[in-house]
Amino acid sequence: MAQVIIFAPAHDIHASAVAWSLRRAGVEALVSSSLRQGSASRFAVLAGADGLHGWASDFQPAEVSAVWYRRPSRPGLSDQAELDRWFSAQQWALFQKNFLAVAHSTVPALWVNEPAASVAAESKLLQLRVAAEVGLDFPEALVTNDAGQVDQLIRRWGRVVFKTFQGHAWEDRATQRYYNTDVSVLDAASELPEAAIAFCPGIFQRYIEKQCDLRVTVIGERFFCARIERKSGGAYLDWRPAILDEDMDVQPFQLPPAVEARLRELMRRLGIVFGCIDLVMDGAGRLFFLEVNQQGQFLFIEKMLPALPLLQAASAMLAGGRTDYALDGRFTAGFEAYLDSADYQQALAAPIDEAPPTTIEPAVTD
Repeated sequence: MAQVIIFAPAHDIHASAVAWSLRRAGVEALVSSSLRQGSASRFAVLAGADGLHGWASDFQPAEVSAVWYRRPSRPGLSDQAELDRWFSAQQWALFQKNFLAVAHSTVPALWVNEPAASVAAESKLLQLRVAAEVGLDFPEALVTNDAGQVDQLIRRWGRVVFKTFQGHAWEDRATQRYYNTDVSVLDAASELPEAAIAFCPGIFQRYIEKQCDLRVTVIGERFFCARIERKSGGAYLDWRPAILDEDMDVQPFQLPPAVEARLRELMRRLGIVFGCIDLVMDGAGRLFFLEVNQQGQFLFIEKMLPALPLLQAASAMLAGGRTDYALDGRFTAGFEAYLDSADYQQALAAPIDEAPPTTIEPAVTD
């Protein structure tokens, strides 16, 4: 029987939904936040003249069709004595790092995505470099902590979008008010406090007067594209905080063949087989690449647009262990059916896993 391994915490809705879909079709799905499931986990990697051979008590590497490297974390050690935990945690973290660095040798399956490539693909600058190489249009960008450089961009482009590498939220303890980082537009009237900008680098990108956003979910060889805009007309500055907005309109969109071909080449060069790509369209219909999230959220698109069978596609690719999978009658239930399941309630009730994410050194990306 084929097995699928999913590295993700128990509260991850996407991991839970895909595991539910696989199990309904008779595919064994093992969900774990790390390589070590518990004190009963046993592993071995034999290195010899004929290469590496992996063994695990929790799964049979030769029977695994795919590994979804979604949201892995360092192995948990709550079952070990506190005085032993510091040293053991180091050893487990390094073992997992070694194991994942030779992913295809230890588990010869389809990796979604391959660990070293997934780490490298998180680089915004690498993405933009590759986008330029494959001929994708994108708004010029600058990563800096220098206010003078930002001022020059505003003078050159008129308006500039500022965003952080990663979202962040915090509480003002004095006022007990909550704040979060938002995408913002800077222009000639904007204050550019030198000390504040120098304190923390950010991403500054030429503002595009857009008519809509496009969210492209790439699942193997298949591209699923959705157009996002306001029902009342116009585009969002940032649609993510407005996912629950009743004014949000999501419709299917057919990518121009030339753009899709360039996006395929982008994915190939980044070495990833799954990703959520963000594009914007300006008033003239020109498409601009913004970024690709190699483990982005995608099922909210299916919830708003059930015609896009994203859950079925992800399940079919993992079960088959191939990027050129078929969408047949094996996986028929969609995301709405999952939301009515006991698995969804279990994921909602699962504690938030605070274990730090796992990382490995990226492979050479040139």
